[in-house]
Amino acid sequence: EFGTAGICCQEGDGHVQLVATRFGALEHAAKVRFETVESGTAKAGKDYEHTEGFFEFGPFESEAYAKVNIIDDDEAEDDETFSVQLSAPTPAANCRLGSLTTCVVTIEDDDGP
Repeated sequence: EFGTAGICCQEGDGHVQLVATRFGALEHAAKVRFETVESGTAKAGKDYEHTEGFFEFGPFESEAYAKVNIIDDDEAEDDETFSVQLSAPTPAANCRLGSLTTCVVTIEDDDGP
């Protein structure tokens, strides 16, 4: 699951780093799929790069990291949001999703009016 339901970044940061956390038996490697979703006002290809992949946990690792690139522009605009969703934990026999399967990313505008 995600460590938090929401995260903020500045438009000029270049990317946002996401953290997934796992609990329980850590002795086996595991992975969980993630994908960006246009759930708010931010648009893929304009405000951020659509990204999908896997959080990969090695044996005894409780955190895994992934990043989504943020597209900087010179437009003064409101803060914008999109979501990242988790799915398909594997191996299925040892893994299940926790309660925080969606993280809302807020891109804070850094261009003045």
